[in-house]
Parts: sequence; C-alpha cells; structure tokens
Amino acid sequence: MVSKRLKQYLAELDEELGTRGNRLFYLAVAPEYFADIIARLGAHGMAHSGEEADNWVRVRHREAFGTDLASAKKLNDDVNAVFSEGR
Repeated sequence: MVSKRLKQYLAELDEELGTRGNRLFYLAVAPEYFADIIARLGAHGMAHSGEEADNWVRVRHREAFGTDLASAKKLNDDVNAVFSEGR
C-alpha cells in the first residue's frame, strides 16, 4: 500500500536527515482530491505530531479551496477532522 510505504520512507528520512518527524504535505492536486488525501494521511497516522509534541505536521494546498462558500466550509471541516489548527 502506498500510504504504508510513504510512512516508512518518511521515517527513514527522519533517521537519515534528523528531521524529527516534522512534515509539510503540499497538495498540488485538483481540489476534489484534498479530502481523500487528508483522510488517508490521518488514517495512517501521518497527520499528527508525535507524543513528545516536539515536532510539527502541516498541510498546504495549491489550488482554490472549494468552488463556493459551501464547498469551502465542507473542505475546511474535512481538514479540521484530521489536522489540528492549534499545533
């Protein structure tokens, strides 16, 4: 599965480069894929900082955030269900 390989690869990079689990996921994909990608990051434990809270995890997007106010609010809810704004 791609998500498991990505998580393993990121762990290897942490070890090699000393990045301590800091992550920035930059989503340069069509907006209709944002919610699914974010949900999968969350499902595979890649959307939150570690127990020590010594690292950070962020998500950025390249495309417009929704097509209207309703879709932007829905997407915002999807993101907030997985990612915490407080960290």
